[in-house]
Amino acid sequence: LTARPERDAEFIEVVYPPAGPASARPKDFIQHASREYGLVVAGTLTVQVGFDVTTLRAGDSIAFDSVVPHRFWNETAEEVRAVWFIRDLPKAPADGLPAQDPHSILRAHGAVPS
Repeated sequence: LTARPERDAEFIEVVYPPAGPASARPKDFIQHASREYGLVVAGTLTVQVGFDVTTLRAGDSIAFDSVVPHRFWNETAEEVRAVWFIRDLPKAPADGLPAQDPHSILRAHGAVPS
C-alpha cells in the first residue's frame, strides 16, 4: 500500500483465502524485530501471539511486538482482508522505556479471545 519502499516500515494489505488446504493453521510461527499493527477489513482472522489466541472480525485491530512468535490463519469459508503496518524496532532501546511484559503483548481491540 506504500507508494514506494520505506527503509524500516511496511504498509500492506493481506488477503487470506477461505479455509482449505492452503489456509489451514500454519505449523510455523513468524518472528522478527518489529512492531505490528493490524486491522481486519473483511472476514474473521485467527491470530496467535505467543500462547495467546484471539479472533479478529471486520473492524477489529491488534498491535504486538513481532519478536514474540506469531501466526495468522483463516478458519472460515469466507475470504479475509487485513491491513498491516509493520515498523522495524531499533537495534537498542532509544526511548528508555522498560521492556513490555511478554504475557501482555497481545493487544486486540474489539477482539474475541479463543
